[in-house]
Amino acid sequence: MSDDTRWFSQYRAALDESDPGKRLTRIEEAERALKQALRRTVENVDSDQRRTISEALHHLTLVRKDVEEEQTGRVRKN
Repeated sequence: MSDDTRWFSQYRAALDESDPGKRLTRIEEAERALKQALRRTVENVDSDQRRTISEALHHLTLVRKDVEEEQTGRVRKN
């Protein structure tokens, strides 16, 4: 699997994980892959890819907050 698709595969796996016990681990793995890919886009000056990865990372951060709140019994209000 290329580095370009690795982050996306891990991102999708984190979003698709249905086991609450594994979900945070998947999110953490995906965050690491996204941050690594983001660093590569900065080095390669790929602004479109950088924007896509940044948006995915932001979305994953929101999902992480929701999962953490579910685990502590709190519900985030929009």
